[in-house]
Parts: sequence; structure tokens; C-alpha cells
Amino acid sequence: MEVIVKYVIYASFAANIICATWVAINVVGWVKSLNKKD
Repeated sequence: MEVIVKYVIYASFAANIICATWVAINVVGWVKSLNKKD
């Protein structure tokens, strides 16, 4: 059971990193598109 809990914690941690990275990439792309319009 303890091993399963560890994997769940690692999986959720990895998912948070992936989500944060995806959001950061989208924000950077959005800012770049705004700068191009100006």
C-alpha cells in the first residue's frame, strides 16, 4: 500500500509540473502575440 501511495504522490507532482509548464508556455505565446500586434 505504501508503494502505491508513493506512486500517486509522484504522479500528482508530475502532473502539477506538466500543467504549470503548459500554462507557462501558453502565457508566453499569448504575450508574444500581443507584442506582435503592437
